[in-house]
Amino acid sequence: MISKELKAITHAGVKISFNKELVKTGMINASYGKFFNKLFVNRFEADYEDMPNFKEEEVGEMILMVKSFVQEMEKLIETI
Repeated sequence: MISKELKAITHAGVKISFNKELVKTGMINASYGKFFNKLFVNRFEADYEDMPNFKEEEVGEMILMVKSFVQEMEKLIETI
């Protein structure tokens, strides 16, 4: 998004730009867009809910998916 000189002021703005510029254009698989959206929701819950409850199994799965997500983003960056 930086290479397109896009700037986001809020986390929501990053999410919108990510989906518009990377997912909808097919630059990354839609499954990563859905995952990014889920991370956004989880971050919001962790920051603003009194007692967020994340199950250990769910967190473990997310860690694996984050690793895959980062690898995909690194591949994308190399092509820009």
